[in-house]
Amino acid sequence: MHDCFVDNDKIAMLMAYVPYTLSDAIHNGYGVKPYYEQDRPLQYLPLSFVAHFSAQVATALSDMHIRNIVHRDLTPYNVLLTDDLTVKVADMGLSRHSSKWMSPTVVTEPYRAPELFSPKRKSAEYTCAIDMWSLGVMIVDAMEGRVMFCGRNIRRVNMSTYQIITKTLCPQDHPRASSTPCDPDIIMPKVMQCELVRWIVFRLCTCYK
Repeated sequence: MHDCFVDNDKIAMLMAYVPYTLSDAIHNGYGVKPYYEQDRPLQYLPLSFVAHFSAQVATALSDMHIRNIVHRDLTPYNVLLTDDLTVKVADMGLSRHSSKWMSPTVVTEPYRAPELFSPKRKSAEYTCAIDMWSLGVMIVDAMEGRVMFCGRNIRRVNMSTYQIITKTLCPQDHPRASSTPCDPDIIMPKVMQCELVRWIVFRLCTCYK
């Protein structure tokens, strides 16, 4: 933030212009799938960029979590990219100091950790780990090229966002784990083909403890 002032009885904040969001880069419909131009293999999204933004977002989250601040709406739309691909985590409107009981109606649905799906409850018990879950899902999006954890028809079965999340990413010892898990190879094949990315994604999604 460059400046903050009152204008016509309204608070105004002056911030740097950042031209892109992470969604602009990763939701390209291809992910890390290579394509060919004049018999030369190219990539719409290099794997190195997935590592690049993941490390920067993780560093930003670490800085917040050390201060006991949970973002509560980490999505590719709230991660900004400068022209030189520097990451800036934005939209802190739902962030707060972590406490034992907080509202579960936070985080855009496809990036929501299972413990936040608490219908008819005004409060839920969760930690800064929900941000790490969101980062894991963003990595999946980048690998696959689109929003992956949204309700849709999978092999002729209609599944809600919650069902896809708990059946695919939830570790079996998670309180919300499904008794009938999906094969992750069906939901996120490119993630499963890369051993390191697969390990990172599932590691981020076991941070609930």
